[in-house]
Amino acid sequence: MLYYFQSICSYVRLSHPNASHFSTFNSALKRCNLIWNKIFGDDGIVIFRSLVNEKGKFIPFKSDSCPLVSFLYQVPDLYELRNVINTRSTQNKCHINKNENIASKLVEEVEDFDDIIFIPDIHESTENFPQLSLAFFERIINDIPDFDYILLTNDETFIATDQVIPKVQMPSEFTTWRSNFAQFSSVSRYGVTPDLQYIADSYPLRPSESGSILSKELVHTLARLRGELISFGEMSASLSVWLAPFNLEYKDDQDFIYGNQSDCSSSTSAYGPLNPESMIQAWKNYLECDQICSCP
Repeated sequence: MLYYFQSICSYVRLSHPNASHFSTFNSALKRCNLIWNKIFGDDGIVIFRSLVNEKGKFIPFKSDSCPLVSFLYQVPDLYELRNVINTRSTQNKCHINKNENIASKLVEEVEDFDDIIFIPDIHESTENFPQLSLAFFERIINDIPDFDYILLTNDETFIATDQVIPKVQMPSEFTTWRSNFAQFSSVSRYGVTPDLQYIADSYPLRPSESGSILSKELVHTLARLRGELISFGEMSASLSVWLAPFNLEYKDDQDFIYGNQSDCSSSTSAYGPLNPESMIQAWKNYLECDQICSCP
């Protein structure tokens, strides 16, 4: 669980890396959006995310754009934060053991099923998922070129593949994109994966977090443009911006559900987010009655 607290920032000066002078800014106090991670064993204490001006608008931040900023932190639970800092060596050991345990299970999975592709040099995180997906597209084109579609999802979603596969046409249609699309989805400037790149207040048609099905041609196009594409928060937001200029055939599929269990019905073919216990229960439901969320 991520806990949030605000600090106060005083903008002192702003310098361009190629400039020979400094521009002095108003030293009025500004609000900063920070994240304090209190999960034992996870990396990091405070993560800097963005600056917010006095009108509530975000200020894009880069490491070379604001070298002289002072912070006045307001910590709601100083005792607990001190305990977290004092136990960082134990947390590091906990994290190392966790990674070693996961690595051994991954080796067994690959040896038994050969169903995992490893993408080196990219740290796996929610904010890196867009770039990780582009790297995966490049890899899949080279290693497994004979495919028609790619189903892009996350590890919190249950996919009923036997319901999804009959919906797509073979061979793939040229520029087909299937998901449950949202109109005028607002841009989030805060949270775990804030979008500090997309300036508009809402995205183009945005796919469901539960999954997207991309035709082979779209996958090739995104892989080819990998070096030119920047991330916009989460993967669904990035896809909506990346693919907005193309003349696509959008397949709006209401059976891709994310976040609202009341929308989950007998025809739902993709549903999330689910924790591990809920994922197991969804699998039991599907085995019993071919429904993800519950059985009659």
